[in-house]
Amino acid sequence: MRTNNVWSVLHEFEDDAFCEHVKIIGFFQSRAQARTVVAKLKQMPGFKEYRKGFFIRKEVLDRGGWMEGFVTMQGDKAMPEPESPTSGETVLDSDIQNSPDRLWYVFHSYADQWQCTNTFGIGLYTDLKLAKRSVEDRLNQPGFRSRPSGFQIAPVTLGHVEYENGF
Repeated sequence: MRTNNVWSVLHEFEDDAFCEHVKIIGFFQSRAQARTVVAKLKQMPGFKEYRKGFFIRKEVLDRGGWMEGFVTMQGDKAMPEPESPTSGETVLDSDIQNSPDRLWYVFHSYADQWQCTNTFGIGLYTDLKLAKRSVEDRLNQPGFRSRPSGFQIAPVTLGHVEYENGF
């Protein structure tokens, strides 16, 4: 029987151009499983150079974040949001793959003015309709409204490890 939360493993590091790189490693049923994955990946190419970049986070199912949107900062100054959307199409206009574990991860990515990719994890959902609603709820929020095509809904397989051979 599934609980109301799972554990995510993410890895991030900053490159020489000060761009942050976030990798979603996977989602697991227990913190112990997540820790085992991290221990193995710390030995793999790429990861072993950035061993402190791993994060294990408890994900409460069907409860998303970033409802208020976001702003891009340069130092302590907020950068203006683009006036018009970069694209009108959203993930809601496309077919979304089925998830074998009936979980969908919603996130948003975009390239900023420095050409760094920024990724925001929104939430993990047990129902595709809830995942789509989470996107709809954010489309008019600052940051998201000018980048509606940045939303993605990815099917999740619990226990699947991305980048298992490093990067």
